[in-house]
Amino acid sequence: MSKKNLFIKAAAVFLIMGTLMSGCIGMDLENKNQLEVTEDGKIIQKIVDDSDGIITGEELEIYTDENITAAQNEGASISLENCRVNNGKINLQLNYGDANSYSIFNGVTCFNGTVKEAYEAGYDFNRTFKAANGAEVPYFSLVSLTTDCKVLILEEPVTVKLPGEVEFMSDGVTVESDGTVTVAENPDETLPEIFQTTTLEPVFIIYKA
Repeated sequence: MSKKNLFIKAAAVFLIMGTLMSGCIGMDLENKNQLEVTEDGKIIQKIVDDSDGIITGEELEIYTDENITAAQNEGASISLENCRVNNGKINLQLNYGDANSYSIFNGVTCFNGTVKEAYEAGYDFNRTFKAANGAEVPYFSLVSLTTDCKVLILEEPVTVKLPGEVEFMSDGVTVESDGTVTVAENPDETLPEIFQTTTLEPVFIIYKA
């Protein structure tokens, strides 16, 4: 079963305890799950959500470090930048060396590379695409239209900051007024609610860096 991110990697501990994650005093207080893709392909993940005060910062850091070590043993490049719990809030920041490291740690699809590389990796582009202006674009024409573009492929509801402008996107993706990208929730409702954390199918965000 694929997992959304650290929320679901920690499900056995946090959800049973009735705990969700969030930010803390002096830091982000607005709930979010945000990814920032840098120009050199690194990914910064910031998680802010609510806590019921059961889990301590030390316990969360120990648990996170254990999962980081396990992912590193599988070849992931990842580090914990911030992990704090205070006033009913938890704030986490994780830094990943690349999209594959994010995929290994979180157990979800995550690809970032050229459109050609995505085709060669076996990703199926046979789906509805639209341009940034809203016009529908046949998927088979993307190769000729995206020779200088990259594609980010995800399968979870998340907000994304990209190092460039979105050119094309699949269904379930919205470009906000501030330039960030929102991937909508689209869970597999045939699964128990605790596992409805990934989108029913991957979404494709094609951008020009």
